[in-house]
Amino acid sequence: MTGSKENSWILIAAVVFLLGLLVVLAGFQYTWVGQISDAERERMKNRLQDDTRRFAEDFDREMRLVYFGFQLNSEDIAEPDSKPFKKLLANWQNQTKFPELAESFYYLSFDGSDDLKFDGEKGRFEKIELPEKLAATKNHLRTSAAFSPILEVEHALAVPIYPPESGVKRIVLRTGNSEDENVSLESKMEMPEKSGVLIIVLNRHAIFERILPAISAKYFSNSGGADFKVAVTDSHKNLIFKTADLSTMSPDSTAKLFSVQPTDFAFFRKEAGLVESAASVKRSTVIKSESESLKSKKPEKSEVVSVNLQGLDGNTPKIAVFESMNGNGNGIWTLQVQHSAGSLEQFIENARRRNLAVSFGILGLLAASVILIFVSAQRSKRLAQSQLDFVSSVSHEFRTPLSVIYSAGENLTDGVVNSPDQVERYGDLITGEGKKLTAMVEQILQFAGARSGKQKYDFRETDARTIVENAVAECKPLLDENEFQLNVDLPERLPTFAADFGALSRAVQNLIVNAVKYSNGRREIAIAAKNGDGELKISVADKGIGISRKDLAHVFEPFYRAKSVVDDQIHGNGLGLNLVKEIVEAHKGKVDVESEVGKGSKFTIRLPIN
Repeated sequence: MTGSKENSWILIAAVVFLLGLLVVLAGFQYTWVGQISDAERERMKNRLQDDTRRFAEDFDREMRLVYFGFQLNSEDIAEPDSKPFKKLLANWQNQTKFPELAESFYYLSFDGSDDLKFDGEKGRFEKIELPEKLAATKNHLRTSAAFSPILEVEHALAVPIYPPESGVKRIVLRTGNSEDENVSLESKMEMPEKSGVLIIVLNRHAIFERILPAISAKYFSNSGGADFKVAVTDSHKNLIFKTADLSTMSPDSTAKLFSVQPTDFAFFRKEAGLVESAASVKRSTVIKSESESLKSKKPEKSEVVSVNLQGLDGNTPKIAVFESMNGNGNGIWTLQVQHSAGSLEQFIENARRRNLAVSFGILGLLAASVILIFVSAQRSKRLAQSQLDFVSSVSHEFRTPLSVIYSAGENLTDGVVNSPDQVERYGDLITGEGKKLTAMVEQILQFAGARSGKQKYDFRETDARTIVENAVAECKPLLDENEFQLNVDLPERLPTFAADFGALSRAVQNLIVNAVKYSNGRREIAIAAKNGDGELKISVADKGIGISRKDLAHVFEPFYRAKSVVDDQIHGNGLGLNLVKEIVEAHKGKVDVESEVGKGSKFTIRLPIN
């Protein structure tokens, strides 16, 4: 017994140690998941910023390809068959992925010549009367010393057109640091006179239905395993494009779109089909902090670059002037990107919680497994002990009748018993003890059959009254021997139902035998049968020792015997009530017990009546 207790303490200590280890692992797991989440946040943030920047670069590349692809002078525009323009148009269409982006071309003249529009069907510029909107744009551009290459309201690009061989002699960077507010731009620059401006009207459908969706899908559809929502706003913060509604939270990443600057030409000359000739960039001053500057209420950049261009086919170099004024070098539109979860931070937090839930769930399963193994081991131990107690109890139960039969047989053999009356009494004694042995063997076989699932029941139409009367008749010798007073309350008419007569009769007998076995001096048993509420109730009540509250939950378990019963040395094997339960449940019924220590017990069999 001491060794068994020591083994139990060792098992408990092992379980506590394993559970403590799982708690420590849970703490480490929490820290590790947090570190992984932080690293993933940085990775996704950097990836998102990089994708946002590349989104802006891809969009601006298409806009700049248009702008730098149509660098002409006034002679090129004046060509009757527009060969120079058509050559640039064909070259641009071969270079771009979106040839429908440039919708129409207008030449607005500043030198008194005719205003023109390129006719795609005729393949040349044709004279036109400017609409009111274009006339207003022409007046605005003609009166500006320099202008932005982007006309946001018109969704157009404005390319200044100069006479051949025109150039500039200096570059001016306009900042907000000048002390002289009255210095004019013209006094600081020797600008050539513009012949006019080429207006390239952009196709809004191409921008908002093709270019922006295509680039959005390229960078932000399942980017890094997550979806992002994209929106674009104009310079007045009006929403002009979106893939989905952004939440009220701030975007995870932003970038400026739609920027065309003269200094960008170096990156687009080859795409535009042009190269720079040697020493062609003419700059009279280098842009430094001491560069000539003008004061402005808003920090704005005004830049002019003169470049000597030569066609890739070796044509004669031509001078082109790129200029920008009052333009935003970072772009006039704003790209906003937000994670579909509401924010990148929310996505990471959700992933962190999910990972913690999964990891803690696994650790919880491990903990539950350890506990279940411990509980199972304890139950197995109790079951093994119960089986040992059962073997001991059955051996003791068998020993008494076997001893009586052996003694009676020995007396008969030795001739101790001679008279016929004595022989008859000995015969009755041997028969009675043999019946006890038979009943015990039958009970054990029934239990084994029920546990193996091979127990078969013969369901036939049966009378409940007959079942109870048969059980009482079988138990009458036991009742008479122990001088029990039996009260039977059976209505004249009880319903018939499908049941195994023998099995139900044995169930009632087991309840009667238990009532006799566990009496405490008051030898009274009441048996009753009632029909009502769709079920038949057969009850057996005694005034015996009763069952404690803690034992009530276990009385129907196999091999279970209360400690008080074992201490009082009341013989039994702990199978009777379990067999009653098995039989009743096989009939789709149930058995209830009501008991109070010292006052007796009442067992009720409830069987459904169809």
